[in-house]
Amino acid sequence: MLHEQKVTIYKGIIQYLLDSKNFSLQRIANLSNSPIAHLQLIHRYHQLPKVSKVELNLLALFTTIIDMELKRERKARLDFDYQMDGEN
Repeated sequence: MLHEQKVTIYKGIIQYLLDSKNFSLQRIANLSNSPIAHLQLIHRYHQLPKVSKVELNLLALFTTIIDMELKRERKARLDFDYQMDGEN
């Protein structure tokens, strides 16, 4: 059961990156420093590779992407607030 949940989480991370960032599976492999075969095992065959470093690499990439998105949103908010203050 726990194994299936982990696969679902990592497959979800991969799918999120494919859909929202328009990354290819090869790009995700490069950015996460993981072999594409291991990502294919997760994404296409719903299996975890025996090398757990792939899991850590995917989590690190996902965390980095989310952090960048949050920083971009904060900057956009600050820029908007600054523009609104300038109009007053």
